[in-house]
Amino acid sequence: MIMTPLDFQNWQYSVEKDIFNKARKWGLTSKKLKAIADGVADAEAYLSSSPKVAWIGKEPYDRKDSNGNPCGGNWSLTEGFINTEDWSKAIPTWKNVIYTMYGLRNGLHYWDKEMPYVNNNMGDVMRSIAWINLSKMPNRPNSSDYAFADMYRKHWKETVMKQLDFYKPDVLIFCNTFSICYSDLFPTGSEPIEVPVPNKYIIKYPNPILRAFKRGDQLFLDAYHPGARFNEEKRGDYVDSIIDTVRTYFK
Repeated sequence: MIMTPLDFQNWQYSVEKDIFNKARKWGLTSKKLKAIADGVADAEAYLSSSPKVAWIGKEPYDRKDSNGNPCGGNWSLTEGFINTEDWSKAIPTWKNVIYTMYGLRNGLHYWDKEMPYVNNNMGDVMRSIAWINLSKMPNRPNSSDYAFADMYRKHWKETVMKQLDFYKPDVLIFCNTFSICYSDLFPTGSEPIEVPVPNKYIIKYPNPILRAFKRGDQLFLDAYHPGARFNEEKRGDYVDSIIDTVRTYFK
């Protein structure tokens, strides 16, 4: 049966509703704090994209109260991707994702100076990706890895696996999250095969800026978080290493 954009969107709405209901059921919400859903902003754009790409993030962020505690929520990142009016003012995380996806979709490279500064035309690529956070509860931007990993294992693992199974991405880009859900994605006997990363910049770093794995037709990229404090050189290496690796396996 062929998946239509309407079928896709209806399924996603049901998952968003489930995310908010589960957060209330588990006592994770308060008057100040609600869950933030995620997924695909434009079903038709995602379904028609090739390759289909999912980014696996840590946790969302909204704002903080007068005491510095996280607050907000009760919305979906997909709404933000659709309603953002000026992508040039986006946070570094989104800008680095935009550079990566715009270059991938348009045959461009960061280091070749082929892409302009992030603008609204480039920002449209955010609508054609799946963005999935391992935790659905807003937290501080500098929260510990243990906090979001614990939240994922206790509450959101089933939802995340359900999303990945439904979206069926060709490429999964993990934002420093690969190790957290490795055993859930690859039970014993189904481990992925590590494959070469064809990028000359990789050797410049003591810790690989990117590692790649394949299982069946899917490519798994163990990458830095796009919100890391990159200097200009490392940003270019980050963006182009992902672009080149994906192009190598999806020509």
